[in-house]
Amino acid sequence: MRNRVISISFLVGGASIAAVVVLALILGSQIAAEAVQNRGIKDKRNDKLMAVEDLNKVKTIPKSNNKDQRTTFWKED
Repeated sequence: MRNRVISISFLVGGASIAAVVVLALILGSQIAAEAVQNRGIKDKRNDKLMAVEDLNKVKTIPKSNNKDQRTTFWKED
């Protein structure tokens, strides 16, 4: 009986360690994906918007005919 309890406790401990490792990998992949997306924000369009003094006069219109669905920015006159 004692050997069985010790074996089960080792199995439960190993399973909990495996669960922690899996969750850490998931969290790490989410952090990596967020970093990639944040780097993607800082492109030419970001520089173009930062150059505009009054962002209230900027319109954003999604291009429906473009394959990558990028947004066009222009300043309203």
